[in-house]
Amino acid sequence: MPLSSQRRYRLLCQFWSLAFVVTGLLFAFAPRQLGQQMAAMGARLGLTGHVDWAPGSPWHVIALSLMLTVTLLAWQSARQPMARDPYVTLQAAKLFSTLLFLYLAATDGSIWLLCALTDGSIALSLFLARLSLPNATFDPSSGTSSRQPRR
Repeated sequence: MPLSSQRRYRLLCQFWSLAFVVTGLLFAFAPRQLGQQMAAMGARLGLTGHVDWAPGSPWHVIALSLMLTVTLLAWQSARQPMARDPYVTLQAAKLFSTLLFLYLAATDGSIWLLCALTDGSIALSLFLARLSLPNATFDPSSGTSSRQPRR
């Protein structure tokens, strides 16, 4: 029996939520090793530049905070697939980071294309999965959506 579009969207959001938890834990407890693995992968692909992972810096704290935020947004999207706010906020975060990583790739080295590709792929997968959901209308006062019949 094929999965419904809503079930597929929920599973995708749960997957990304879990991936964000794992990535956040790596950021928290093995940031240098993660940076070294990214640099090694970039070198194998012929990418240039350097990734500086500074544990304990304000940037490290902000990265951890963002990982928690996107984890919760993905989880909320999985719990309430018709709610627009968690989806839009998660998309905004992923699209903005994609643009910033593209900027870093242009100014600091092509290694940042790995991050742009990752975040861009996440945003694209969520967008495509969201397209398959039934039509919904947005209620700005509640932050939720309700199903409307297709016309």
